[in-house]
Amino acid sequence: MKRSIFLFLIVFTFVSGTAWADAATKLSRGISNIAFGWYEVINEVGSETDQHGLVIGPVSGLLRGLFFGVVRTGAGVYEVVTFPFPNWKRGYDPVVLPESAFMRNVESPSSKSGPTL
Repeated sequence: MKRSIFLFLIVFTFVSGTAWADAATKLSRGISNIAFGWYEVINEVGSETDQHGLVIGPVSGLLRGLFFGVVRTGAGVYEVVTFPFPNWKRGYDPVVLPESAFMRNVESPSSKSGPTL
């Protein structure tokens, strides 16, 4: 019994090596989005203040940041729960772009078909 389980694990590892790497990336991206989704508030307050000034910027930035933070955190929960399985039609690509709240001005090398925050 132990030998057959060991053999199964060896074969499964070699057959699906890249799939597990993609799943691990999806899991780490999800954990990051859960942990740092709140950072969207800081991002949006800063960018809205730069665009609209000190009167309207902080208020609109706070509202936008709260919305984007909830969306990013929800996407992180989704990615953590479903990390072993590819997303429908997009494989293991991120659910929201950019992949992290800290990558605001960085182009994603993967698919650009996801919703952009």
